[in-house]
Amino acid sequence: MSGFSDIDENVKGWFSLDKWRPTTRACAFIHASLDDTLRSFIDWTTPHAARYDATLRVHEITGTVDDAFEALLPLRPRWYDKHLLLPTKDDKWTAIFDNQSQGTEPHSLASSMNRLYKHEVVYAVDIPHTLSKDKMHGSYGCVNFVYYYGEEQRRGVQVTRGHSRWEFGAYGEPLPFEDLTLFDQRRTTNRFNHDVLLRYLLGMGIDASNEAFYMPNSRAIIVEEYGQNLKEVSK
Repeated sequence: MSGFSDIDENVKGWFSLDKWRPTTRACAFIHASLDDTLRSFIDWTTPHAARYDATLRVHEITGTVDDAFEALLPLRPRWYDKHLLLPTKDDKWTAIFDNQSQGTEPHSLASSMNRLYKHEVVYAVDIPHTLSKDKMHGSYGCVNFVYYYGEEQRRGVQVTRGHSRWEFGAYGEPLPFEDLTLFDQRRTTNRFNHDVLLRYLLGMGIDASNEAFYMPNSRAIIVEEYGQNLKEVSK
C-alpha cells in the first residue's frame, strides 16, 4: 500500500495493524447512512471548493477497504483535496477520512455536520506517543473522544502528551457505558487510552477495530475537490 506508513505490529490503531496510518489516526463518525452523509457533505463542501474555482467530483469505489483507502492517494502535505466516506455495518454510521499526509483532521467537519445538518457525530483521535528523546522524530501522543448531539458537544474525554507529562481532561455529562472509576487511576494513561477509546466507540455502536465493520456492501465514496487554483494551493 504505497503512500501509507509501513505496518508496525507494535502500534495499535483502528484496524488492529493500522495499515492506513497516518490517515486513520483520527476520524469523524457520522450517525447517518452513506447517502445521507454524502448529501450533507456535498452541501458543506461546495462553497469551500467555489472559493478556489474548484469543482467536486464524486467517485464511487467498489471492492475492499484496501481499495477505498488506495483511492485516497496521493496524500497531500499542505492541502487535502480528497475525502473518503466509508459506510459501516447496517449503514448506521459513516466514517470520514481525508488525504492529509499528517493524518485526518476531522474537527471542523464533525462540528459542522452536527451544527448545520443535525447529525449525531463522534470525533475520535488515536495517536500513539512515538516522540524520540531528542524530540526530532515521531509524534506527541493523543487519545480523544468527542460526542456531538443536539447541535453541541455533549461529552469529551481525552489524554494528551505535553512537553513533559501526560494530561487528562473530561467535560460534559458521562455517557451510560462509561466506567468512571478509571478516572481515579493514578497513572494518567490508565484513565483513557487506546483500549478505553475502543470501548467508548463500541458503546456508541462503532466497532472501530474490526475491519469487517466497514464497507459491508463493498461500496464507498471518494469526494475530490478539483481545480487549477486548488492545485496551486496544494503544491
